[in-house]
Amino acid sequence: MVLGTTRWSLEQKVQASVPDPSSIPAGCLEGQLFVPSTLRTMVLKWGHSSRLACHPGVTRTGFLIAQRFWWPSMSSDIRAFVSACHVKTPRTPPPAGLLHPLPVPSRPWSHVSMDLITGLPNSQGRTVILTIIDRFSKLAHAIPLQRLPSAKELATLVLHHLFRLHGLSQSITSDRGPQFIAAFWKEFCNFLGIKVSLSSGFHSQTNGQVERYNQDLETSLRTKCGKNPKTWSSQLPWVEYAHNSLVNSTGVLSLSGRLWFSATLVSTSGAIGILLGTG
Repeated sequence: MVLGTTRWSLEQKVQASVPDPSSIPAGCLEGQLFVPSTLRTMVLKWGHSSRLACHPGVTRTGFLIAQRFWWPSMSSDIRAFVSACHVKTPRTPPPAGLLHPLPVPSRPWSHVSMDLITGLPNSQGRTVILTIIDRFSKLAHAIPLQRLPSAKELATLVLHHLFRLHGLSQSITSDRGPQFIAAFWKEFCNFLGIKVSLSSGFHSQTNGQVERYNQDLETSLRTKCGKNPKTWSSQLPWVEYAHNSLVNSTGVLSLSGRLWFSATLVSTSGAIGILLGTG
């Protein structure tokens, strides 16, 4: 990663490869660059494996690439490239039994889900991740911690990383960890008028959004860290940004759910402040 303003080399290569605009096939939209066959693998790697992407699925990869690039067989090439990728996201099948779906929120950050990821290798003194996901926009925050927080420490974290940025929530859903069932946490939420919802051990899918996010987060961190798992804390901001910047399963940008416009993912002015690698 190189700091400083520089031309985006990938965009430069694509532009230089098509000197004659009349040779571009029909279907290339305004703002898109036609990618010749010699550079398509490079663009596919950028759209699927770069720091901005973190190995997303077909929809997210296609969305990222289509913001700046196009070629006639792009859709089928993306499907084939993602299918051949060696990085696979594990999916745990939901347990049998009746589901207890949560109500659909009407605005961002009114209803959130929280969880704690443990069992991580020590990375710059951090061993735990607090994950918070907005059930409306699917926007998420991942906060690295030194250890499992107490109920009082959890309240401080929520104040700094949730309420300070997004306002008070109406409801917080979590599992039945000791932090979330402690009297202090309940009194803290009750004082602020926040409903506390606890997922059942038999129906953990009630908090399924944050559990799916945790799975994707851990997979992305393993991919980014490779043989250096203790570097996960330095990769965490990139993984969070990748999740929040790309479309979710409903076809909506997570960041758009909060900001109501698309986050900048590629350079459109010919310059970019950070040169992004693929590691």
